[in-house]
Amino acid sequence: MADLALAEAVLDSASVADPSEPHLVLWNTARFYDLRPGALDTRVRVDHHDEQGRLVGSFVGGHDDDGVVSGYSAPFGGIDVVKPNETVANVERLVAHALDALPPDRAVEVRAKPPHYGANEAVLEFALLNRGFAVTGCELNFHLDLASVDTVDGYVAGLKPAARKMLRRSEALGLDVHQVAQDDDPRWAEAYEVLRRNRVDRGRPMRLPLEYVRAIRDAFPGRVRLIVASSDGAVCAAALVYRIAPGRDLVQYWGDAGHALAVSPMNVLVRAVVEHALAAGAATIDIGISSEDGVPNHGLVQFKRSVGCRIEPRLTLVRRSEGGVRP
Repeated sequence: MADLALAEAVLDSASVADPSEPHLVLWNTARFYDLRPGALDTRVRVDHHDEQGRLVGSFVGGHDDDGVVSGYSAPFGGIDVVKPNETVANVERLVAHALDALPPDRAVEVRAKPPHYGANEAVLEFALLNRGFAVTGCELNFHLDLASVDTVDGYVAGLKPAARKMLRRSEALGLDVHQVAQDDDPRWAEAYEVLRRNRVDRGRPMRLPLEYVRAIRDAFPGRVRLIVASSDGAVCAAALVYRIAPGRDLVQYWGDAGHALAVSPMNVLVRAVVEHALAAGAATIDIGISSEDGVPNHGLVQFKRSVGCRIEPRLTLVRRSEGGVRP
């Protein structure tokens, strides 16, 4: 695809994932698809306009042998709507147009955005379910709601006493917490190893290789950020954060590893992620799921709730083809 430069200006509440497709979440952009060899050739984008020619929204998906997937090679995708509070009638017409434009003999899978992405998500779910879609997957998603928080101190004040105590103990470690420069490859590699070990040491796969992390960082300059906490100059905790949509940050990975600190550095790292998100104009931080195939990871659930996360469902909806493809 064409190399359309993305600004590296400081993020604010209006900053989009890709200015060339400003209404799409990062996972649906052509730039994201282009990160994997051949994936861009599978991409389908169906736009819907109202009677005055205004763009209402778009369905984006990738096709494979089983059908079309919105959220192709991504945690989710969903149908993107331009206005944050579109009319129900226009959302229904958008869904109808998108589905009618797709091959009727192919299954369609929509890995929907979690509800906190906006009021349109409930209407999209309504429209899809009433056009024959069925829920085939439901995971526990977690997010931090910053809409009513002006400062990081306000976030801390909203934590329960036990969480504030853990934060004070974490802060007492005297860690250096900062955002890593985009071109500091050695530091990115060091932090990646912390994230990798955090996952594999707990029996969870690290699905994204370092080369891919560097590629998405370079494809979305300024939108893919790395925040680290270090002790005596060595990274002990890290968070990989994406600007997924205007006002919406997402933590792709976070975790700690490779240290012998008396207490976890994660509480001070979470505080730094919140402070960074507020400075970048984010109203929410999507922390991702804490379940797999519908089975909760209770340790992750407990930690995310302790730092103030709210729980919501993240659904996968499928319209099967006549041949019953894509279970």
